[in-house]
Amino acid sequence: RDQPRSRGLGDVYKRQIIHFLSTLPDHFDVEVGDRKFHLVHAMPSDDPDDRIWRRPKPDDPPYFEDRIAVVGHTPTCYMSGDMESPFAVWHGNGLIDIDCGCGNKTELRRLACLRLDDLKEFYI
Repeated sequence: RDQPRSRGLGDVYKRQIIHFLSTLPDHFDVEVGDRKFHLVHAMPSDDPDDRIWRRPKPDDPPYFEDRIAVVGHTPTCYMSGDMESPFAVWHGNGLIDIDCGCGNKTELRRLACLRLDDLKEFYI
């Protein structure tokens, strides 16, 4: 007979993490020094689905006049067109993409961190 699956501590923690993540905003604005940033998972938009799933293009016009949009979700190799070098933070017209493919299965992936006060990049 199949035994009912007991819920371990791992399941409890997973539910707590999912609940915590569901309470977070999907975008926010922050000012660091004399720069203003709009931080969003995928793409600046009024549409919540676009903020999570849509991918910006490298030739998109600036999304804001007064802020730099910092996005992820789209690996930077698609913004730069460079599929042969380790992924690097991509700087465009009012847009910075920091998704260096950490979740992808490629030797070129790495975790990128961008320090907003001076835009210095760090890679792991």
